[in-house]
Amino acid sequence: MRYFRLEPDVTLQLGACAGALYALGRRSVLDLSPDEARIVRDCERGLPLEQISDGESDVNALVNRLKRAHLGRYLERPIVVDRYVHATNARVKGYYEPPLALDAVYLQLASRCDLSCTDCDTQEFATWQGCHSCQPWPGVLPGASWTREALDDVVDQLAPLQIGHVYVAGGNPLLEEDLLRHVVERVSRWKRPAAVIVTTNGLGLSEELARWMTARGGAFNFVRLAPDRSVSERVSQSSIAYDAVESAIDCCRTASAKFYLTLRLSEQIRITGERWRAKVSSLGAERVLLTERVRPVSRSDSHVWPLKALRTTERTRVPQVGPKEMFARRHVNHCLDRGIAVAADRQVRACSMLEERLGDLAAEPLQRVFADRRVDRYWQMTKDSIAGCRQCEFRYACVDCTALDLWRTALPKAGLLTCGYDPEHGAWANGEASSPRANAASTESKGR
Repeated sequence: MRYFRLEPDVTLQLGACAGALYALGRRSVLDLSPDEARIVRDCERGLPLEQISDGESDVNALVNRLKRAHLGRYLERPIVVDRYVHATNARVKGYYEPPLALDAVYLQLASRCDLSCTDCDTQEFATWQGCHSCQPWPGVLPGASWTREALDDVVDQLAPLQIGHVYVAGGNPLLEEDLLRHVVERVSRWKRPAAVIVTTNGLGLSEELARWMTARGGAFNFVRLAPDRSVSERVSQSSIAYDAVESAIDCCRTASAKFYLTLRLSEQIRITGERWRAKVSSLGAERVLLTERVRPVSRSDSHVWPLKALRTTERTRVPQVGPKEMFARRHVNHCLDRGIAVAADRQVRACSMLEERLGDLAAEPLQRVFADRRVDRYWQMTKDSIAGCRQCEFRYACVDCTALDLWRTALPKAGLLTCGYDPEHGAWANGEASSPRANAASTESKGR
């Protein structure tokens, strides 16, 4: 009898219908059809190939293809395969250790904005990837603001945490330019300075400020509300919003300042994210991101989420993934882990788009939020704990928006997931069934 087992660095993950192979050594994820997933599952259980009843030709064709791609091997007898396990930092419940580092801190410097976008700050819409946007934070009153003393207190508490990035947000933080300069200056003097990125609609940026930020290692993230002037005026209800981003980009180019672009999709934007990205690719942005304001459409038994961003991101939400990323995502949230958001009212959140308050820095120190482990529930919120995601074979490789997932699952009729893959039927939104043939062929050619 012959047996077949996956290589030690290849892991099978089963979904509600189909499956996926995580080839960790080559940082790739290969999708399996339902029948192929069952064949691989039986192989991994130690059944001989002759006893796997999906048709001898189908079984042999699949295992031969996996062998040629160096994803598995034939055996003469069943053996135990020691799977590669990446070392992770263990967290012992009952003991408190301050976080050695925070990956990201989102600081809402201003709750007000100088635009009045038509779908902004309304309860009927939700935001996908709102952390990239100039979208006002839910639950923060428009008049909430900082004093210099309050900012100094927060910055001093953040200084020891070896933060990687500080994202300054609004509204429009350029409305508080004095406070912005003060924060950036303080952060630049940390023993280990963080990279500061200011998210803005571009109104109020000068070339002098762009040069000043560049000298301190800062960057800007400009939110573009529409692909052309006429739509921008309709979305923003302003004749200057489109020119403001154009002028801000020119300032950064002249000052050799680093900048990002976030394209804000909405119901009023007719162009797809993919086409819009192509249009702005020559502007010199370090990176082009997408965010979207979306309103659920009621159907007979559920809510459907018509995300335009999915036309660009549905396949790229299953990116290259290595052992470190996969095993980390089994224990922590890929998006929220080691991150916090501090609103203009001094309330601490797990994400700028999540309204739940974890602490009030006007009444208690930040360390107490960590000591009481209030944020752990979000940091450790894996896809296994999110309805709909836990049945998906791609859950340890997916890049998604946890805030929108939580907003969606709180609805009485949660309905369709906000991603383009249906794990119950093993199919993508474009009707493409889950199949490894194209991916396996690509992997096979690379193996040669």
